[in-house]
Amino acid sequence: YNKHIIDMVVSAKVSKTQGRLGTPFIWGATNSWGGIRTRNFQTNQFENCDAIEPEAIDEHVTGYASCFGCQVHCRAKYIIPSGEYAGVYDEGPEYTVQGALTAETGCADLVALLSGSHLLNTYGIDCLEAGSMIAWAMELYEAGILTNKDTGGLELRFGNAEALNEMIHRIARREGLGDILAEGPLRAAKKIGKNSIKYLIHVKGMSNLHSDERATPALALNVAVASRGSDHLRGRPAIDLYGLPEPVLRRIYSQPVPYDG
Repeated sequence: YNKHIIDMVVSAKVSKTQGRLGTPFIWGATNSWGGIRTRNFQTNQFENCDAIEPEAIDEHVTGYASCFGCQVHCRAKYIIPSGEYAGVYDEGPEYTVQGALTAETGCADLVALLSGSHLLNTYGIDCLEAGSMIAWAMELYEAGILTNKDTGGLELRFGNAEALNEMIHRIARREGLGDILAEGPLRAAKKIGKNSIKYLIHVKGMSNLHSDERATPALALNVAVASRGSDHLRGRPAIDLYGLPEPVLRRIYSQPVPYDG
C-alpha cells in the first residue's frame, strides 16, 4: 500500500475523466482520428454517432463503482431509458461493448447499446465476440451470402438495432443462424462456406478488438503475436492510442520508439 502512488493516480487528468465517464471516454479521441472499426471494418470512423457518445450515455448513469482495490471507479451503473427493457438496471457499457454493438454493427442507437449490453451481461456472452460475429453476419447478408432464408426473415442489415438485439437472443439460445454464430468465427465460416471467411476479421480464430490496429503499430504487433488470438488484455500498449507528443513518449520509453521512422 502506497498512498503517494494512489494520490498520483487519482489526481491524474485521465483518472478524473475516466472516473466521470467510464472507459467510453476513450471513444471520442479514438473515433476522431479514425481508429474505430466500423461496419465490420469497411471503414475506420463511425459517423453521426452523437447518440452513443460517452456524454450521452452518462445522462442515464446513476453512479459509478470501482473494481476491488481500484480508486478510479469507472464502472457505470445505468438505467435503460426506454424500449422493451425500460427501467432495467445494469452496469456498463464499457468501451469495448460500445464499439462492438455500435460502430461494428452500424447502430448509432443508445437504447440498443444499453439493452444489448444488458442482454450480454444476462446471458454471460463475450461482448466483443458477439458484436463482431453479428457485424460479420450483417456484411454477409448485405453481400448476398446470407439470405432471408438463412436469417429466418430477419433483415440483418447494418444499422438495424432490432436485428442486433434479436441476434444476441438467437446466439444465446442457439436458434437458427444464431446456432452457427455461437460456434465462433472459424467454425461458423466453415459451416456457412461461400467464401464467407473473406469477410471475417480475426486473429487465430479470435475476433479483433474494435480499434483499428493499423493506426498503432505496437498494438498491431501485440494482437498479431498473442498466443491465444487477438488478445488485447495481456500486452496491449494502450499508450499508443492517445497520440501523445514525441517528447512525452520519449520520457516514458527512455529511448526512441522503434517505429518512429
